[in-house]
Amino acid sequence: MSQFIGLESCKSWHKIQASNLVNKQIVIQIDATSTTEEACLKLIQHNISSIPLYDQKSHSYLGLFDLNDLIKHITLCLENNHFLPPSSHNSNSLLSQSLSHNNPLSDSPSSSAQPPNNDSSFLNKSVVKLSDISTVDPFYAILPETTLAQILDIFSSKIHRVAVMGDSSKITGILSQSTLIKYLVSSLSDFKIKLDTSIDSNFPIHSDPELSKLLNTSLLDLNLAYKTTWAAYPDTPITSALTTLEKHSFSSIPILDPSGSIITSLSLSDIKYLVLPKFRHLINRSCLELVQSVRYQQGIQAGKDSAPVISAHPEDPLKVVISKLAATSTHRIWILFSNNSKLPPKNLPSDFSSLNAPIVNILNANNSHKRLSRSSIVDGSLCGVVSLTDIIATISKLTNSPKKFSIDYSSMD
Repeated sequence: MSQFIGLESCKSWHKIQASNLVNKQIVIQIDATSTTEEACLKLIQHNISSIPLYDQKSHSYLGLFDLNDLIKHITLCLENNHFLPPSSHNSNSLLSQSLSHNNPLSDSPSSSAQPPNNDSSFLNKSVVKLSDISTVDPFYAILPETTLAQILDIFSSKIHRVAVMGDSSKITGILSQSTLIKYLVSSLSDFKIKLDTSIDSNFPIHSDPELSKLLNTSLLDLNLAYKTTWAAYPDTPITSALTTLEKHSFSSIPILDPSGSIITSLSLSDIKYLVLPKFRHLINRSCLELVQSVRYQQGIQAGKDSAPVISAHPEDPLKVVISKLAATSTHRIWILFSNNSKLPPKNLPSDFSSLNAPIVNILNANNSHKRLSRSSIVDGSLCGVVSLTDIIATISKLTNSPKKFSIDYSSMD
């Protein structure tokens, strides 16, 4: 018998409740009076992308601080100093100085540098002032009995995580898109891989013919294979990549070599390291320099190399893509064209209607960008990206969950 209340009566996988998906989770939160620096250090220490802000006086949550908020404020600092696009080395160095000066953990701040203005000295600011400023992932709470079908509906609207509220308005867990995908891989008979996750292995194994048919459909047939994407070259300035990540609400962009092959990816998780003293000077450097420094640091901490960049092809079935994302805990997978792939069909969105339409926009070292069109696609070319939101929105269509069941409990007063 299952240890989870109600699971025995579940007739289908989409009736699983939110409380069952976070029952073993330890919630990491921070006092609302903490500084932005303290919040960033918590994100790095626990390898998480967001953290709830708890107010001891009112015994309530005042918001959520995440990597999107951090990126938004860094780009605001650049904008306030007229750094977008950065036109000189001096402009970049000013932001680096502001990071170094305003943080007590700074190794050796330069005595000759001018004190930064209040707009850019944000690491000492209360984290509450920066929380939810990006509006990309607002604080969104759900009840423990919210079903998986309802959660799929919520995540389909580009919300990446929700707080599961328990008794006394306390968060019992943070349910993310990634956690949800790992649950599906662990509990559906279509998947044969074993994940090393906090999700309990005693979940029942579900079988659903309609879902199985969807999972075995190719990305091309699901119209998920081709999408206009953004990328960077190894020498693309960090500031240019930051602007693109923030403007388009991307979680990562690939870094391509001159031939167009993917070397690695720059993600929001890499950007958070810029708050550490030993990484702050990298705000002046290139995308590849930051990624290499972060991977080296992560290798030291973990004692092993990080997972390589994952990719798929247009003809791959959806379940292969889901398996890769779940196994690597990543949020996007890059789609590469192969000689066996079919070109984008003409019934795709208008931006693919002609052979000269851009399929990849690549940021250059001089803060401009060049465009690769459909006509330039060759074997191994980047031709699209599939995100967890894309996948969840596709699966959500099977559940027919009414919109009225997706309740926003974001006001926690």
